[in-house]
Amino acid sequence: MSKRYIPQQNGIRKKAKLDITVSDHNFPLSQNTAPATEMNESDIWDDEIDDEVVLLASQAYEKAISGQNNNELPNYSVCMNPPSTSTQIHPKPSAAPGYLQNKVPNSKVTPAQLKDNCERNSPVQSLSNKHINNNNLSENVISDDFCSELPNYSLCMDPSSTSTQKQIEPSTSRNCFQFKKPTSNQVFNSVSTKLNDKCEKISSPLRAMSKVCKTDNVNTSEDLIFNNVICKGQDSDQVYRQLLQLKEENEKLKLENGKLLEKCVTKEGEASILRTQLKTCQIAVDNARMEKIKAQEKVQMDWSEKLSAANKQLGELRTQLDFKNLEIISAKEKCKLLESNKVRLTQVKAGSEMMSQSYNNNKSGVTKTQSRRVKKISNAVQTDDRTPFLKLNISYTKEYSKLSDMLPHVMDDSCKQFSILEYNEKLMQQDPSDKCRIYTTFHRLPITSQVKKTRKMFKLNCLYEDLSHISTSQEPDLKKCLHVMRMARDVLQEVHQDLETIQERITTAFIKDMDEVYMETTGTVITVTHKELLCGKSLYKEEQGVQARRLTAVLVYILKDAKYREVKNSMLQDDRTVEQIFIELINKICVALDRTSTSTLYSGLLLSMTFLLQAFVGRDTHTMDVIKNIILCRPMGFVICEIIKQMGSYHRQDIYDMCDGNGGNLKLDHEQGVLLYRRDSCALRVVLEQMEVALRCIERQCLVTQAVECGRGVLRLYSTMNSCDGQQDKRSRCDCRSVLMRVMVYTLKICAQMWTDRSNTTDVESLQAVCQYGVQVLYLVVSVDTDCLTKHEGPLIQMCHMIKLHCEEMYANMISEIISALQSASDETPQSYNKQAWIHSFQTFAINE
Repeated sequence: MSKRYIPQQNGIRKKAKLDITVSDHNFPLSQNTAPATEMNESDIWDDEIDDEVVLLASQAYEKAISGQNNNELPNYSVCMNPPSTSTQIHPKPSAAPGYLQNKVPNSKVTPAQLKDNCERNSPVQSLSNKHINNNNLSENVISDDFCSELPNYSLCMDPSSTSTQKQIEPSTSRNCFQFKKPTSNQVFNSVSTKLNDKCEKISSPLRAMSKVCKTDNVNTSEDLIFNNVICKGQDSDQVYRQLLQLKEENEKLKLENGKLLEKCVTKEGEASILRTQLKTCQIAVDNARMEKIKAQEKVQMDWSEKLSAANKQLGELRTQLDFKNLEIISAKEKCKLLESNKVRLTQVKAGSEMMSQSYNNNKSGVTKTQSRRVKKISNAVQTDDRTPFLKLNISYTKEYSKLSDMLPHVMDDSCKQFSILEYNEKLMQQDPSDKCRIYTTFHRLPITSQVKKTRKMFKLNCLYEDLSHISTSQEPDLKKCLHVMRMARDVLQEVHQDLETIQERITTAFIKDMDEVYMETTGTVITVTHKELLCGKSLYKEEQGVQARRLTAVLVYILKDAKYREVKNSMLQDDRTVEQIFIELINKICVALDRTSTSTLYSGLLLSMTFLLQAFVGRDTHTMDVIKNIILCRPMGFVICEIIKQMGSYHRQDIYDMCDGNGGNLKLDHEQGVLLYRRDSCALRVVLEQMEVALRCIERQCLVTQAVECGRGVLRLYSTMNSCDGQQDKRSRCDCRSVLMRVMVYTLKICAQMWTDRSNTTDVESLQAVCQYGVQVLYLVVSVDTDCLTKHEGPLIQMCHMIKLHCEEMYANMISEIISALQSASDETPQSYNKQAWIHSFQTFAINE
């Protein structure tokens, strides 16, 4: 039976603990002799029950020896139903032993029988000890009444088996009762026979307790499960049923324990499998990592070998290049020696009649080459002394042609740049990967339905053969030039078609985005040269019309070349509509750019078209209207600077025609540029205001070359507008002249400040020339119209003081007179120019104003 936890009236039972060492007794305990293979079986002695059996046996023996009624012991033969005891190693069947007979409890026994009964009663006491607690058990056993009168437990031992057996059977089984078998293989005679001699030397089971059992004056505890009261009040059947219930519970607990053990074993197996898999995965990962490392090292080694081979090849090519350069230098030196005046050719004076006919026949077979032009003086011309002139062979140096410089730039392909229409088509798709910020507003309006026009697939390097022939030929080739012009015209027409399509799809939000882009570009000035216009890369971010810009620049190179300058008129006369078509086409493009507000994106093309218009200025074609449209479409700063430089080459009346006499609704922000103005505004004032914004960027970026060019252009424009051969238009209500004076003073101030810094030694002479010429112009202005300069007195005086420290004495005197004239002018004196303009404004007054 399993031990039960049963609370009693006097408190909770406490289980007694043994403290018996090996030196006190010689009992062969199962935990000392059991083999390791049988330790997991259920009938092995390795628990506290074995110790308690020994304890109870020793206590009973001591009581029997030392007690008063040691001859009267209870008969436990009824409880000894099993044929063997727990101390036997090899149990054997015995025929009708004497301890199984029913004996009277008060019968007398011999000392030998007493010793035998004590040894046999130890398992019975172990069985009863399962129902008591582990404390103070010895005190209840050694009482006088309990020793003299013990109840008969024969009814309780009806089952033939105990709960300590390993076999699991139903609760109704009545197998024979068996005690736990010892695991030791020792013989019976291994038990010490000196137990009777050393009974007084047995140690006490508990600390602070005497080893001699006292029988008098002992308080009997009621913490026993089977006492006289309980046995008399309960039925044996009920006790048996309780025993069966306890056995069933024990079996259930054993089953649960077995299941838990199986689960534990299963989990341990799973854990071992998972550990094995983890180790396998780690090994696989380590192998994969090592393979990747080896592959990477191999790739790195291959790359290193290729790099070393490329460096070696590069060194060889550099060596070859050095040899070629040396050969070129030696060839140039030989050419210089041949062209030198020190080398004199021996001339044979022979007339034409002395030339043989065979010489002329042989000469025809020789390839005709370009002969050097030689200026000769005829012998017929004589001086006053009738002495002939000397025949001098003077070499005629031709002007250098720049056409060959454009060939390397023409070979480059244009950069891959999507047009605005391509962005529009991509935005209509569901894939938003190629969206651009400034074109995100196209989806607000549907695409206008129209027939798609076929585009000509054109690349600039396709004209490389024609351009090579044009640049290398000694004589101009009109046919090749006209072919290049027609190709440029076709490309410009495609640009115009794209702008018309954009104009049909434009929205208010798109115009607002273009205004923001224009405000961003006015913060800086980009430097663009003639060669950069031929390059295939973008001049700035999101540039449009790159192909048209390059081809227009090629056409400008051809028209401005010294070789084709003489035959330009004859070339254009062959196709009279070419020039007019170009001017009209450029004008249409500028108007479309103004309506779509996309001139910022096409500023590179506008710069090329500005150079092309400059090539047509020498003819009788009026191009000022095209320049005016370029100004009003708000290009970038470098286009405005180029227009200011070119306006000095126009006629004075053409410049005055740009001013309509109306200032317009101009809203100027010097940090962001001219943003809003009407179409009827003064184009001259608009370009001057934009020029002032560009000058502020030039001053901030310290661009000396651009400052010098702008200063020259502004001074030349002022000189053209204020020439002495004509009268000024004083009826105009526009203050463009005052704005021009302000821009000129501001430009001279920037140049004077850069000249004073002396940090840029390359352009010091150019800055000095601009400042000195500006002082002369201001000296003439002071002598003619002092009131115009008083508006800009502060910057003008500051500029004069900076120039006076570094200029010559003549210019210093001019500056002193300018300063004195400005100081003598009274602030209360009315400005004559503004007064006359205010009076004349009433003559052109209209009701709508």
